[in-house]
Amino acid sequence: MPFSTKKIGLYAKDTNPTVGVSNAYDNVLQGGIDGNCLTGIFGLRNSGKTYVCSKIINQAQKTNVYDRIYLITPTFLSNKSYFGSHIDELDVFEPTRDSIKDVIGRVEEDRDEFESFLEELKDYKEYMNTLKGKNEFTDEQLYKYDELGWLDGLPEMPEWKYAKRNKGKIRPPQSLVILDDVLSSPVVASPYFTKIGVMNRHIAGLNEPYGERSACGLGVIFNSQTYSMQQGVSRVLRQNLTHMIIFKNKQQKQMDKMIDELAGAVDQDKFTEAYNYAIQDKHDSLLISFKPHCPTHTFKRNMNELIIFDDDIKECKCTNQK
Repeated sequence: MPFSTKKIGLYAKDTNPTVGVSNAYDNVLQGGIDGNCLTGIFGLRNSGKTYVCSKIINQAQKTNVYDRIYLITPTFLSNKSYFGSHIDELDVFEPTRDSIKDVIGRVEEDRDEFESFLEELKDYKEYMNTLKGKNEFTDEQLYKYDELGWLDGLPEMPEWKYAKRNKGKIRPPQSLVILDDVLSSPVVASPYFTKIGVMNRHIAGLNEPYGERSACGLGVIFNSQTYSMQQGVSRVLRQNLTHMIIFKNKQQKQMDKMIDELAGAVDQDKFTEAYNYAIQDKHDSLLISFKPHCPTHTFKRNMNELIIFDDDIKECKCTNQK
């Protein structure tokens, strides 16, 4: 099956677009690992899974896709060279039965702060509009503004705590949790492990929709040495993946299982061709985006090389096909 390849940047705009291939960026990676993703990384020990996780974190911070990144891992100290400069140690958890519950709790705390901010911003605008209009305050307003300490002088406009890192943009807090090397830990026994796999987009629901979002949601990235065997990943999680990163797998039964399950999501022949091309060395990987913004972005080698099948170019409907 004919295909071509194209090197892409990870978070710098491509200045030399290929004819017929989208030049748009999907947030963290041109592969589209963004927002409320559910990404599985599969590879044997020492294949490079943890390194890829740290690379994604680094890119997420450079592009400000996420306001807060959590890490659940038993090996933070030994892998500090990967994660240390990219993540706040206060947001690192040991893998226990309650780890994911604790992360969700913090996401909900951020949600509560955001909704309180929106309410305070609404009150501030109402207060300033009343002053400008020279209208008299109602008793209820006076009581509220006195509680806020605004009657002693002009109040400062409320600021959302994550707005500066987003160039002043106000949005519901966006969080990511990385589960690194936890599939043999008590985390897997927690009911929250499956919950974040099937309900991650709906975590921390908002009292009122903000734009197109009705919840803050939680991006999830996990890694595993096995695809479906004991201590591997449940079928429920595998069926809900938005992205998958695969390293070299010498276990044919695992590969057959993967190919069989991916049959409804990606073309089997394309997957085989892409995998065989991508996995050339020990630490090579294949990134699969199951719902890419453009079919030409379905497969990538090492996250920075598009594998573009000829018939996908024909289906591309991007605006920059010149």
